[in-house]
Amino acid sequence: MVANRLKLVLPQSISPFQSAFVPGRLITDNILVANEIAHFVHNKREGSDGFMALKLDLSKAYDRMEWSFLRKVLVRFGFAQNWIDMVMECVSSVRYSFLIRGKPRGFVCPSRDDSMLYAKASLEACYEIKDVIETYGRASGQLVNLSKSSVVFSKNVSEETKEVVSSLLGVEVVASHEKYLGLPTYVGRKKSATFQYIKDNLAKKIEGWQGKMLSGAGKDILIRVVAQALPAYAMSVFQLTNNFCEDLEQMFARFWWGSTLDKQKIHWKTWKALCNPREEGGLGFRSLMHFNSICNGEEVNIWSDCWAPALHEGRPSTNVLAMEEVSKVSDLLSTTGVWNEALIRRLFGREEAEIILNIPLSCRNIPDRLIWKLERKGEFSVKTAYRFSFFHSSCRSPFTLAVNGDFWKRIWKVLIPNAAKVFAWRVCHDILPSLDRLASRSGDFDFSIVEYLEGEKFTSLGRSSITFSIDHGFIPAILETDAQEVQRQLTAQVSNNSSALGRLYEDLSLMLASHNSLQVNYVSRKANVVAHMLAAHGSSMMQDCFYFSVPSFLAAAIAAEVPVM
Repeated sequence: MVANRLKLVLPQSISPFQSAFVPGRLITDNILVANEIAHFVHNKREGSDGFMALKLDLSKAYDRMEWSFLRKVLVRFGFAQNWIDMVMECVSSVRYSFLIRGKPRGFVCPSRDDSMLYAKASLEACYEIKDVIETYGRASGQLVNLSKSSVVFSKNVSEETKEVVSSLLGVEVVASHEKYLGLPTYVGRKKSATFQYIKDNLAKKIEGWQGKMLSGAGKDILIRVVAQALPAYAMSVFQLTNNFCEDLEQMFARFWWGSTLDKQKIHWKTWKALCNPREEGGLGFRSLMHFNSICNGEEVNIWSDCWAPALHEGRPSTNVLAMEEVSKVSDLLSTTGVWNEALIRRLFGREEAEIILNIPLSCRNIPDRLIWKLERKGEFSVKTAYRFSFFHSSCRSPFTLAVNGDFWKRIWKVLIPNAAKVFAWRVCHDILPSLDRLASRSGDFDFSIVEYLEGEKFTSLGRSSITFSIDHGFIPAILETDAQEVQRQLTAQVSNNSSALGRLYEDLSLMLASHNSLQVNYVSRKANVVAHMLAAHGSSMMQDCFYFSVPSFLAAAIAAEVPVM
């Protein structure tokens, strides 16, 4: 409430050079200005006047603020005494808590701020800066941490001047400042290297998530809320390269499908396909390349601006002769402020002329203004701009399913757990990792992994089964397995088995060879249900158990068993 009331008078009280916390101003404006000046300083090579960029670190800026100083500033601005008292009650604490589900959780202590100063690299400028800093420190109680402050000089500043200025100010000389307000202060030609920290932060996040058992819904939330938010702040100021955006999207995709650095999983759908809206069968993830390419027009013009929505592309078709005669929409108006019908019908075709003449005009003489036609209110929004860019992309990958948007809307709105919704989405796209689907992607899947796992399981259990049969005199005996590759390996009569489990297969083959009354046969999985149930039951028991009649938990399965011919 206090902030909302103060917001009404801030534009009149705050300097126009203050970019944050005032409606209509953005803190990112400071970043843009800092980058432009940094670019100038880094590329200044000639001339007698050198320049410097000074980054000051204010030690515990909020904690060291003298509250009497803030009170005097508010008095100077003319605020009422009861208002000043209320504001001072709000800001005199240096700990903040967050309300989570109605309860305060944890706290945050503001630490320090960074400030950027730009000046000529001269002793006169240094004395002025030093005097201002000391005066401000005495008045406010804030202290500049010189050990963490630094200065950058333009290339036309001599080494002698650099040494004198840095010594006078007591700061370190650096080639470039790393960050300002959380973003790089200077972006050169190597953008990927400049923004590498985004990849590093994302990799750390994903590494921590991969150690947890996450459902599809959990991964969905982490990608939307955390992973895709990491580059958003940088993209609000800088345009990242397409290759860099693709690298980030590949990291998202690998996490979504479960891939790690040492384990590759099948990507059943491309990332572009997953970025389709949910009502079109996608998951609605954000395409970074399109999100980072949103921009505004620069000039309102008859031939380039979208000013007549009913026309194709919002403007008249190109007419060379007409372009030489008129350029602005105001050229199509008469002196009384209405459409010049004769001129319009002469310059444009009949259909275009009728559309233009039917556009209503204001009766007031007011300046033109731009509106965003994709929003009902006419105000620009990143959401609609992104959707427009994505839908009109040449590389968009829409799904070709025989269902409409209402079907997908019902899927995502149904009152079931989000994990179940993601599972239903995979079922609808037929991308569950069933054996049939794995076989269809055999180029992406190594079936030797399945054979290895099945073989490893059987060799461990098979050795125990053979030993048990021999020790207890259960001979002759037939060992059955639904792992066909295992049965083939044990009956291949190969003296030197070079497969992944070759040594284990050789051990079992020797044991079988020493007892001719023991056999290993293959049975299909449909005929192996009873064995599966018996093995599952046995694995849960703490000690050996013998059955001399059909146990109750197997009765139904045995009754339903059908011989496989």
